[in-house]
Amino acid sequence: MKILFLCFFVLFLSLGCSTSSVERNKEVVPITTESVFSMIDQEDVYIIDVREDYEYASGHIKNAYNIPLSNIHEIQKLFIELDSTIIVYCRTGVRSRKAAEILLDLGYQNVFDMGGIDMWNYELISDGSVGNSSKR
Repeated sequence: MKILFLCFFVLFLSLGCSTSSVERNKEVVPITTESVFSMIDQEDVYIIDVREDYEYASGHIKNAYNIPLSNIHEIQKLFIELDSTIIVYCRTGVRSRKAAEILLDLGYQNVFDMGGIDMWNYELISDGSVGNSSKR
C-alpha cells in the first residue's frame, strides 16, 4: 500500500514538474529593427507600440497599433490569431519586454520584442493621432 502511494506521489510530482517546465520555456524572442523594417507592410504581421498615447502621437512606426502596456490585454479585441506574428516595442525596451511576456501568457505563439524605438533608424509617422488603434 505504501509503495502504491509512493508511486502515485512520484507520478504526481513528475506531472507537476513537466507543466511548469513548459511555462518556463516561453521566452521572449528579440528581433532587430532591420527585420521589423522589412516586415512593416506584411498583412500577417502586427506591430504593437506599447507606449502611452501621447508617446505614440509624437512618432511611431508605420502601420503600428497603439496599445499601451496597461491595456495590452485589449489586443484580444483585434481578433489576432494566436499563431500570428506580433512585434512589440516601446521607448527603451522595458515595457515591450513586459508586454511580450503577457502576450505569451495569453497564448500568442510568435511574439517578438524589438525593444526601444530609440534604436529605430528609419522614418517615423508623427501624424498627431492619439490612441490610434487601427492599422493601415
